[in-house]
Amino acid sequence: MAFEAFLDALMSRDATQVGALLAPDAVIEFPFAPDGAPERVVGRADIEHYFVKAFAAKTPIAFTGLTFRHFADSQEVFAEFKSEMEANAERRRYHNRYCAILRVGPAGIELFREWYDPAVDAELRKTAHADTAGPAVS
Repeated sequence: MAFEAFLDALMSRDATQVGALLAPDAVIEFPFAPDGAPERVVGRADIEHYFVKAFAAKTPIAFTGLTFRHFADSQEVFAEFKSEMEANAERRRYHNRYCAILRVGPAGIELFREWYDPAVDAELRKTAHADTAGPAVS
């Protein structure tokens, strides 16, 4: 499944591996992003750049509790999951919960829209995560 492949690529901390799953005009969106964080990143190259900076700031340890709900359109899936991450600068572990929609087209993942607890992320941004805002397009 494309969603699991995407999470596996995130676990690799290799932005090129993430990019290989994406359509050239892919979009990632974070509707609840805190101030200073991008809400939308468009295009494979800009998304790879975003993840290079994100992986420098935090390390994925595990994604757990994956639950999938398929839409009538078989190319879209809704997922709920949890993460364990480490803020690299502080070597501090933290957890968050997510809901996400992933849509796949003929050229790869076209959309990844993720909702997470912005309070957890905002607290980390005060220290280790502040420099991950890459190119954003509204």
